[in-house]
Amino acid sequence: MLLTGKELLKGVLVNELQERLRPYDLGVVITGASVTQVNPPDEVKDAFQRVAQAHTGMKTQENSARQFAARKLSDTEAEIFHTKRMTAAYARAQELQARVEVENFLKRLEQYRRLSKDNPTYLNTLWLDDMTRLFARMKDAGRIDLLDHYLTGEGLTIMQFPPLPKKK
Repeated sequence: MLLTGKELLKGVLVNELQERLRPYDLGVVITGASVTQVNPPDEVKDAFQRVAQAHTGMKTQENSARQFAARKLSDTEAEIFHTKRMTAAYARAQELQARVEVENFLKRLEQYRRLSKDNPTYLNTLWLDDMTRLFARMKDAGRIDLLDHYLTGEGLTIMQFPPLPKKK
């Protein structure tokens, strides 16, 4: 009560004083009161100070917690915004890549239809071309190797699978 007593006492004083003056019919209206000092009795003064310090400490911790929560909320909202933007950009890039792939496929299909009329083995030529590029990429990545060094007098001997990674 001593912590908030000044403010509470103002209202109590105005109401109580007005009630006490009413029987005298003085025509006086009490509109305000001020309390300048509220002190605890000497016997409990130390305890009161400890309570006041604890109360101040609680308010400080409460304010710190609110600030921390506001920072965390702001950081989370920023992360959500960033993630949404990155997701939208990724989706757009995937869509554009898909459109390019469809376009390239349709061009190759048209080319195949046109060229296969004059050359019935054109599909085989396309397959060999793609396989050559695939094997070249696999060799560069160390996924396949020439078999010549596996040939022995008894034939082909392969003792390890998959091939060891390419040495750098």
